[in-house]
Amino acid sequence: MQKGDIYNYYNKGKQKYTALQIVNTDHEKQEYLLLALYYWDDNPLIEKDIDAIKPFWQDHHSWAGGYDFMLSKGEMPDNYSFVGSRDVLCEPGEGYTKAGSWHYDCLQVSLQKAWDELPDSFKKKYKEMKGNRSNVIASTMAEIADAAELDAAYPALTKIEVEGAKPWLQDYINTHHNVTEVIWKNAGEKVIDLSQTRLQTFRTDGLGIEEIILSDCMSELSFQAPVENAIKITPAPKNRAFDLHVQNTNNLHLFKGLNITELWVSGDGKTDIDMQVIAENLPHLRVLRIWGKSNYIINMEKIALLDGLRWLTLRDIFGFAADDFPARKDFPYITCIWMDSIPDDVAKKVKKEYKGIDLWITKGRKPEWLEANLNNPFRHWDGDDHIPPAHAKKAANLYIKFNKQIDKLIKDKLPAGKMQGELEKIVTEYTQEFNKMDKRTQWIDTMLREDILDVLGKLLEPVKEAYGEKVDFNKLDILFEGMMDF
Repeated sequence: MQKGDIYNYYNKGKQKYTALQIVNTDHEKQEYLLLALYYWDDNPLIEKDIDAIKPFWQDHHSWAGGYDFMLSKGEMPDNYSFVGSRDVLCEPGEGYTKAGSWHYDCLQVSLQKAWDELPDSFKKKYKEMKGNRSNVIASTMAEIADAAELDAAYPALTKIEVEGAKPWLQDYINTHHNVTEVIWKNAGEKVIDLSQTRLQTFRTDGLGIEEIILSDCMSELSFQAPVENAIKITPAPKNRAFDLHVQNTNNLHLFKGLNITELWVSGDGKTDIDMQVIAENLPHLRVLRIWGKSNYIINMEKIALLDGLRWLTLRDIFGFAADDFPARKDFPYITCIWMDSIPDDVAKKVKKEYKGIDLWITKGRKPEWLEANLNNPFRHWDGDDHIPPAHAKKAANLYIKFNKQIDKLIKDKLPAGKMQGELEKIVTEYTQEFNKMDKRTQWIDTMLREDILDVLGKLLEPVKEAYGEKVDFNKLDILFEGMMDF
């Protein structure tokens, strides 16, 4: 490997080739500085074309422009192949930060290619607006009657969030390739055909859907509710890799045979996560992230079947022991393990056996902690460096207190009007208590504010089941937002 050499890089997941040039070498340290070239194709770059190749210049969407360098160390992987040599196309500037690896995700060059194919009029408008009005949210989308109104209101649109039936929307995203993300709940469509779109991300609750037809551009398919019905997932012709997000593992067989290399399981707080189901249906995972709501996991020992795994994240996951977790030899390609709020003996084993990789292991939980906190939705606050311990404990006690109060109110079968009044008192006290905690040091940030709102929703769920529309929950939301000082 010499300065000026150009190599093809094959992205196995996307089944695409890009190219990079070596612009600096340090053979003694086995360090090689690579420059990304502007190439993204089904076929490899060939030597006769390298005189015309240009460096990758990144100016899509909100990027102001710049070249892409990365520092790679050690031996070159086998998905690189030599093309030829020419003068170095670009040297790094003084502000270059040495970072990177041999594993090039190719995301930005693929986004740039898609951007360059958009109409000049759209690109000009987007840059003029600097990304403003590029997203339309569900509440605003409800007022849009058709494609013409959407074009007029959002001339630089890239993301759509919508709830409810919009019969014209599928045709819109088929012809508007500037739209790269759609979040669609309760779509009212039996078939969602994305095959002609340029969507990178599609998120849905799956309600009423019988089939989703994917496109080769898809990077993420996400289900924002448990998949209850037998949805048929039809892959794109090339079956390129994409990430799958689900809430439990109950229907993972629906995704068997698809080219899924990254799985996110967010956990529904009710259903055990089954590692055997994951391993049997998605055996080629490179990345596995499980974020529980104090979910239990079963058959954890089957994770050893995912022998190509490179990255593992477990958070708020219990029900397994150190003996269930694989030895280092079972994960030959693992480079990163992040664990937060998991059994204490597992935390100790991983810290000891997996030294030398990217490890972040925190909040090992002992059995007595689990017994006291398993049903506490603020449990992840305990041990957080940014949350005062007294406030974490206070929040947990508030949940216990109000949960008991609401449970008693439901059992007493109060009339709806009286229940409304009692709930308003509870929401008032709940909000005031967090106002008091935040008053001196303002420690509640955006994410913690979302936690507080989510827990309030969890407290009110049993009332919704028992009373339905007889109680005005919108009024309670307005009360909370009006009183909130944090």
